[in-house]
Amino acid sequence: MKIEELKNECTGCTACAFVCPKQCIDIKLDTEGFYFPVIDKDRCISCKKCETICHCLNQKEAVVNKTSYYGFSSDKKIRSESSSGGAFSSLAQSILNTDGNVYGAAFDYTDLFLKHTCTDECSLKNLRKSKYVESFLGNTFSKIQNDLNRGRKVLFCGTPCQVSGLKQIVKDENNLLLTVDFICHGVPSGKLLKEHLQHLHKKEKVLEIDFRSKDHGWSGENIVWLSRTENSKRTLSYRFDPFYFGFMTCNAFLRRSCYKCRSREKHYSEITIADFWGWRELDAQLNDEKGLSLIIANNEVGKKFVEDMPNFELHKIDNKFSAYAYQNRDYSSAWILREKFFNTEASKGFEKAAQKTYMRGKRIEFLKYKLKQLLKI
Repeated sequence: MKIEELKNECTGCTACAFVCPKQCIDIKLDTEGFYFPVIDKDRCISCKKCETICHCLNQKEAVVNKTSYYGFSSDKKIRSESSSGGAFSSLAQSILNTDGNVYGAAFDYTDLFLKHTCTDECSLKNLRKSKYVESFLGNTFSKIQNDLNRGRKVLFCGTPCQVSGLKQIVKDENNLLLTVDFICHGVPSGKLLKEHLQHLHKKEKVLEIDFRSKDHGWSGENIVWLSRTENSKRTLSYRFDPFYFGFMTCNAFLRRSCYKCRSREKHYSEITIADFWGWRELDAQLNDEKGLSLIIANNEVGKKFVEDMPNFELHKIDNKFSAYAYQNRDYSSAWILREKFFNTEASKGFEKAAQKTYMRGKRIEFLKYKLKQLLKI
C-alpha cells in the first residue's frame, strides 16, 4: 500500500485509519518516536480508500483570503496562562458559549505524552499553551464527526497538516466545524521529550510542563521552559536546554515530513494563530512582555469568528506584519544533522546524542548566561 511507503511525507494525521472500512490500519510509534500507519495485510481488501483520502497523495488547493490582526485577551488571568495573547481561549469560548465542544492537545502526565482531547473530557486550561511535541490524535476525528452528526458546534485546533487531514474526511453539511491551526515550527518526537524529562527529574513524577513560561517575560531572551515535580521546579532558557535547543534552533529531530512541509504556508483552516512577532516592525511600544497574539482569518467564516471574539482587544493590521511569522521555515539543510542525531541516539540515548551532535561548545555560553543573570540580581 502506498501510504506505508510515504515515510518522508506522512504526517501521522490518522485520516487513513478513520476511513478504513475493515479497521485494519493501526497508528503506531516507530523507533524514532513518531506516529505512522501500520496495515494488517491479512485483513486489507485493497479498496484504496486510505490512498484516496490521504492528503499527502491528494492535497487540495487551499483557498485563502487573508485578513490579519493582533491582540490580547482582556482577561489578565487568561493572558498570563497563555503562550501568546490568549487568542485560542477567546475563540474556544465562542464555541463553548453555544454548548459546543473544543478539541486540542493536552499532556497526559501519567505516561508523559501529548494527546488530543476535548472540553467534554478536560478543562479548557489544559488545552492552552504551546506544546512543542507531536500529539497523538487517536480517535479524535471520529469523535468530531459524531459531534457534527448530532448538530453540535466544534472547534478543532491542531497543526496545519492535522487540519488538512481532518478536512479530507469530515462531513460538515451544516457548517458547524471551525478549524484553527498555528504557524508551526515542526513537531519533535515525544519519545525524546519523555526520555529527557526522566533524565532531568529521575524518578519523580512530572506534574507540569510549560514550554513558554512567562516567569521572565514573553519574548527574546526571556523565553524559558519549565518542568515541575512535587519537590522541584526547573526553568531554563531555550538556548541551553538540549531538547528545546535541538528542536527550536537546530531542527535536529523533527518528524521527517517537517523538513519539506507541504502545509506550512497552505493553511486549510478558517483561522491561523501565532505569536505576534511583527510588533517589532509595527510599533516597538506594543510589547509589554505579557504576550501578543497574531490572528489570521483565512476566509470569511474565520473573519466573522475573529471579529466576534469575546473579551479580546483586537486590532486589524496589514498582512505584511503577519509575513514575519513565516520567515526561516526551510529546514532541509538540517536533514544531515537529523540523520547523524538519530543514528547516535539509537545506541547512545538522547542526552549523549545531543552532546555529540549539536550541544558542543554550549557550556561556556551557558556559564556566561548564568553570570549575566546573577549580575541582574
